Amino acid sequence: EKTGIEIGKRTIENAVADGRAGLSPPKQGRPSTLFSDEQFENMVNAFESFIKIQQLNGMAGKVTSSKLKQLLKECTNPVVGCDCSSLLSRLLNAASIDLKSGKINNAEERRVRWTTYSNLKSWFDNWQRDLIEFGFAHKDADGKVI
Repeated sequence: EKTGIEIGKRTIENAVADGRAGLSPPKQGRPSTLFSDEQFENMVNAFESFIKIQQLNGMAGKVTSSKLKQLLKECTNPVVGCDCSSLLSRLLNAASIDLKSGKINNAEERRVRWTTYSNLKSWFDNWQRDLIEFGFAHKDADGKVI
């Protein structure tokens, strides 16, 4: 499928010569000096988890841009020169998070409410009984279903 993007012959030759064939191109811009790649990846994971948990708990009001900037400011306080606005943008882009999402979908909500111990026990007990009744399984001498 044509994407309209053309890659120059020299770019391909350089990538092959450098052993980068088949890999994503290097990131543009200067590398961050505030956080290592590992630190940034950990921040993305924590950030994404925090936002999703807040949204699933129906607390979407806590995940506005201004409140997230304040939270980042508190978390990165010892880091001199940290611009929380640009860091927030980088984190949101890296995590692919929609801040406007805040309502659990109805099917998921029903599933969560249905998943209780008694419902799961009943489900598995009935499954066992049905397997025996329809001839897919039987009980051995010890009463174990086979």
